[in-house]
Amino acid sequence: MKLLFIDASRGIGGTEHHAVALTCAMRDIGHDVRALIRDGTWLAGAFENAGIATEAIVFRGGFDPRLMKRLYAAIRDFRPDWLISNDSRLYWPLVVVGRSTGVRVALFRHLASISKAVTRRWIPRLADRFFVVSNYQRAKLARDGALATHLKVLYNPIDLARFCPSAECRNAFRNRIDSSSHDIIVGFAGRPAPEKGIFVLEQALTLAMRRVARLRAVWIGEGPALERLSGKIQASAYARRHALLSYESDLSAVLPGLDLLAVPSLSLETFGRISAEAQACGVPVVCSDSGGLAETLRPGTSGHLVPAGDAYALAQQILALTCNDVLRSEMGRQAHRHAGRFCALRVARMFEAALADADFVPAPPALHAERHEITQRP
Repeated sequence: MKLLFIDASRGIGGTEHHAVALTCAMRDIGHDVRALIRDGTWLAGAFENAGIATEAIVFRGGFDPRLMKRLYAAIRDFRPDWLISNDSRLYWPLVVVGRSTGVRVALFRHLASISKAVTRRWIPRLADRFFVVSNYQRAKLARDGALATHLKVLYNPIDLARFCPSAECRNAFRNRIDSSSHDIIVGFAGRPAPEKGIFVLEQALTLAMRRVARLRAVWIGEGPALERLSGKIQASAYARRHALLSYESDLSAVLPGLDLLAVPSLSLETFGRISAEAQACGVPVVCSDSGGLAETLRPGTSGHLVPAGDAYALAQQILALTCNDVLRSEMGRQAHRHAGRFCALRVARMFEAALADADFVPAPPALHAERHEITQRP
């Protein structure tokens, strides 16, 4: 198939990483892919660096005449079978262009809601395919009025050749933060904001650090609440056991250095890409039972779920893994195995099937992970 990916996002988050991972995976399984991206964005550079044929143009989004002109020209020259986008601002323009040219349209939604009722009701019907990234999100949109039969679940793809256990990355990261091999490192990676549960995690870590002297914490990210978080950490008795690092767009060399990842979100997450990436690196996770986060792990096997906002429960599960090296190691192995269900090539094949079959309706993903051979760094 010929696939044209279109996006106007200026962000550097899970949605943008999803676009790059899926596009590259579709190329890798044999499809002809190209991208039309807003110039000057992280996405434009990421597509180009990945070797995707990319046209980066200046436009503001929506029905901007500059975008529409280039889009019609790309359709004329490339003759794509599908127009594909993650960007909600482009839903209506792409549906209009698709209808006027006869090119089919596949759209993704990464948030749990669609604010405008007319978009929520009609876009999933008018698009040829409309994908969501978890069963939680599908149920939420259906409750809000979207037609459930038009919402197809397709989990986030993870590049398991990049996100995998690596002794080299582990040692390099620990040297970077001046940590010994005996330390147990709990990590947080993402936007440090109250709704992400950072203050719940800080409280839980204080409780856990009282019990375990070799427990350390690493915070990776930048956001509006970082200064407040830093102040609370500096005022604690364990300030020296915390490290605050700047945001990194590529965590594949960082996550293998952790012993445990905490995802304590208070908001209703649609998925939780960082949880899947950490598990792919052989790192067990402790996640709040918030939205679609529960679908990223196998509770009790590849990690643990805790009630959102419960610092004591979070501390207990951190301690359970911190104090038992054998359990933590086994959970890491199971996490690595479990992440095979998010393998980018596997997700790409499912996406391929969904595009090729007009009657394709993917069944809800199985609870248990399938076994996959995963490329591992030396």
